[in-house]
Amino acid sequence: MANKPGGLFLGIAFRVESEANIEVVYLRPIASDTIEAVQYTPRLNGDAIWQLLTSVHEKAKAHIPQNQWIHIKIVVRGRTCRVFLNASKVPTLVVTNLRRGDSEGGIALWSLGGGYFSNLRYAPLPARNPTPDLPPFRRVGLLSNWELSPAFDAVDVDAEKYPTSIPQWENVHAEDPGFVLINRYRTSPAMFPMPSREKMRVGRVKGAKVVFARTYISSMAGEEKILKLGYSDEIVVYLNQEPIFNDKNALSYRDDDALGTFGLSNAIPIYFQPGKNELLVAVTEYNGGWAFQCELSPTKHWRLEDVRNGPFLIPKVAPGTYHVIAASPSPCRT
Repeated sequence: MANKPGGLFLGIAFRVESEANIEVVYLRPIASDTIEAVQYTPRLNGDAIWQLLTSVHEKAKAHIPQNQWIHIKIVVRGRTCRVFLNASKVPTLVVTNLRRGDSEGGIALWSLGGGYFSNLRYAPLPARNPTPDLPPFRRVGLLSNWELSPAFDAVDVDAEKYPTSIPQWENVHAEDPGFVLINRYRTSPAMFPMPSREKMRVGRVKGAKVVFARTYISSMAGEEKILKLGYSDEIVVYLNQEPIFNDKNALSYRDDDALGTFGLSNAIPIYFQPGKNELLVAVTEYNGGWAFQCELSPTKHWRLEDVRNGPFLIPKVAPGTYHVIAASPSPCRT
């Protein structure tokens, strides 16, 4: 393949089920010699989830020359994909968790902005037994098991109000590296172009999609924890039907160069009442990857500098207990 002047991405799609569900390995010439040069991104239920996959198993550094042919070989087996450039015997990128699993499908040429392709060939590997499905991803503190609502248009529901009537819930679970990948279960809005920052700030943008997810935490006598959060593109968090946090992390929302990439970017103190507690999140999506992640850690591991996006509301406070709240310019107690 070769870059076309002004081209942004060019690559190979494989295991193509439909336009909505494919695996893609591509080159990004504009990012030559950076970790963004070679990338893997699947398209799941209508959208590429590039905001969510940011590890060395999805991105790699390489030199992408201008006005030259680049030979690319992709070896796919089970859930693994190895990418070789220019007849090198050392893979430039090794994808260890193809998100569509050990699936089947077609092969296609893929680009954004155009590119040149020549001499496409393929050969099947020897027959083998199917790779078993991965079990739910678990880690100490990670909230793995959730119930997920249907997807709603953002103009039809208000994510900043606790939902009182959800017609049905589906059991879902976290996967590596710990997020619940909503794209796996619901069709993405895949909005393009993105709505303006002003529209996102107001909220309830027509065409955006919202889901609710809930889980339950039992506490013997009541306890404090730190709730670490990752989300894309927006989240509202409810504890026992009371809102305790909301924020936005969409493409170009926080500033013009913000990519809205996924990570555990917020940490908030949280208090669980004795008995059963409901944690519910509302997650809004525009494009680029729809997911959320929640982890709990003891308060003794929390430092004020770990929390960067305050202030935060603590819904229930035990008598005589002091809570540190992120504040600016200095911390306070309440």
